[in-house]
This record gives sequence, structure tokens and C-alpha cells, in this order.
Amino acid sequence: MPARTDLEQAKHVFQAVMLTVLADGQADGAEAVAVAKIRQDFPQMAALPDIGELGRELRERYVQLGLETTARAIAGGSTTRLP
Repeated sequence: MPARTDLEQAKHVFQAVMLTVLADGQADGAEAVAVAKIRQDFPQMAALPDIGELGRELRERYVQLGLETTARAIAGGSTTRLP
């Protein structure tokens, strides 16, 4: 299996962060600030194109499959940690 790119890894990490927002059911300003800070601090996250689309994809998967299956899918796609 080919190694995942930094951008692919960043996508999985970003989706994991966003899944926590979906799971608690109450997105608020503090979560938006935290996501912005993560994107600022990690160049791999800042390089993600169209985070709105990533969020929509995640929401669809979450609604269709539920929390546990969605979390497993995201975790299965992550093979390394971001530095």
C-alpha cells in the first residue's frame, strides 16, 4: 500500500476534529476558534483545500453511518501522526 501524503493525513485529522463537533451536536464559537487555531499552527491543515466540502462529506457520512462507523473510517485512513 502506498504511503499517504501529508495532505491526506491532514484531511483525516481535520475530519476527526470536526467529528467531535458533530458528535456533541452543538457547534459554537469556541470550536470554530479552535479549528482556526489548528489550521494556523499546522501547515498541513492550512493547505487543505475547501474545508467546507470536507465538512459536508463528513456530515453526510456521519448521518448515514453514525458516529462509531464514521470514527473508524477516519481512524483507518490515518497512518501517521502530524509533527
